[in-house]
Amino acid sequence: ESNNRRNDKREAALTVPVNTTVLGRMNDATDVDMYRVEVKRGQRISAEIEAARLGVVRGIPNLHLAIYDHDGKRLAAADDSALFVQD
Repeated sequence: ESNNRRNDKREAALTVPVNTTVLGRMNDATDVDMYRVEVKRGQRISAEIEAARLGVVRGIPNLHLAIYDHDGKRLAAADDSALFVQD
């Protein structure tokens, strides 16, 4: 949950402006957070997940980042690096 609002489905994704840092929280091992960023066709974006570098309470999570277009088509995805290397 972010701001006491569930954002685990595409239709409930929280809109955030570009060049923004978002603080998310894993409520359980299957938690999903969805965010919406509006960009123009051809515009490049960069996204990063930090967890291990920040320290975590319940062990190292298995993180996954995916970027979807407006229609829900996955454009890019990245799983986390090898354990204990980096986030």
